[in-house]
Amino acid sequence: QNEKELQDVVKQQEEKMLHLIDKSGEVTRLKGEVSQLKRSLQRAETEAKVLW
Repeated sequence: QNEKELQDVVKQQEEKMLHLIDKSGEVTRLKGEVSQLKRSLQRAETEAKVLW
């Protein structure tokens, strides 16, 4: 009985870990998108200055 409970707890912890790993992966991806957007914005600002 105790072993079964222990296995359940371990399983829950593993699922939590996987969930956190997924989230951190998403954060990394979003950071990449943000830096791409910043670069695009800088390019657009530079082009706008040239046009003005």
